[in-house]
Amino acid sequence: MCRRPSVRRSAETVGLLSGGMVRAWIEDEPQETLRERLAGIATRVARGWGTARPIYFDFSLFPPTGPGEGSPIELLFAVARQRRLVAIPVTGPPEDRGPGNHYLRSIRHVATKDGRGLAIRLRYSTFSYPKDLIGALDMIQEQVNVADQGTDLVLDLESLERLPENERNEDALCDVLSEALVALRPRHLRSVIVCASSFPEKTPRTVGGDPLRLVRLEVPVWRALVHQSKLRTVLFGDYGVVFPQEVDPEGRVIPPSKIRLSTATSHALFKGPPGAYLELCQDAYRTGDLPEAVTCWGTREIWACLRCNSAKKVGNASSLVARDTNAHIEATVRSVCADLVQAGRIDSATSVPSEPWLQELLF
Repeated sequence: MCRRPSVRRSAETVGLLSGGMVRAWIEDEPQETLRERLAGIATRVARGWGTARPIYFDFSLFPPTGPGEGSPIELLFAVARQRRLVAIPVTGPPEDRGPGNHYLRSIRHVATKDGRGLAIRLRYSTFSYPKDLIGALDMIQEQVNVADQGTDLVLDLESLERLPENERNEDALCDVLSEALVALRPRHLRSVIVCASSFPEKTPRTVGGDPLRLVRLEVPVWRALVHQSKLRTVLFGDYGVVFPQEVDPEGRVIPPSKIRLSTATSHALFKGPPGAYLELCQDAYRTGDLPEAVTCWGTREIWACLRCNSAKKVGNASSLVARDTNAHIEATVRSVCADLVQAGRIDSATSVPSEPWLQELLF
């Protein structure tokens, strides 16, 4: 988990934790070992995210059954309760969470026990057709026994670079999402989130040169929706500074050095071989990306590495991801707040509700 966002950003953000390549060790290990692993996940989340704010748990790669009695999903939420996490389950259609309805049944048990509702995550291939969207929503809600008032709906485009080229533009995406939101107009959903990412799967090495610069297409698409006064306010969601379909590598790997700086509209991606982090810090300063980045814990850590010019300050791969993620969240929330004020969705940035599950800004 990355370092906790600032107090202000915390009140405007709801996080989502997705499971990586976990099926193998769930199926192969005894229940006590599985419980210890899941407790470790919950402990790290509590330490990194805190226990005062909600966080979505989406572990679609969990198998429907594990060792011993009970499902891995229910076991995860049991240890989350012990750690006092305000965890909200995420589910989707059976074809994404199968086989069968075992996953949905476990989600139903969790939602009934915790009383926090749930989130339903639908892929582009489902919500791009309004009839399919409403059909999938109704079917899942019936299976989990949660009404609109307890449902957060995630319209997830995932990786924009994997969409057909003729659909990968602002006008086409706005048309699809607008139709979906119009179809949802009679519903009383707790919230609707539009989630997408322009973050690439692979990037070239840039050490000693300029970064790879990418437009964050998801931002103008969301902004256009917010400025359509006839549509409901939608939350903004993305995948931070990782590729949406990224999975944990198998075996031991030595990751490359990276600095990923986000603005309201673009990513600046610096990459070098292992051990080249200090050189990337210098590149980020030379190109002006670091001086122009938001001031927060993440960017302060990069500045500290630059000033000390010491490998001891670099940290490990997790540290680097934490810095970049923190800076990304801080920059994105500030931009989203400003856009909502400009669109007349909120009176001012100070009018954001203090309770995260009531806010309408960021996912």
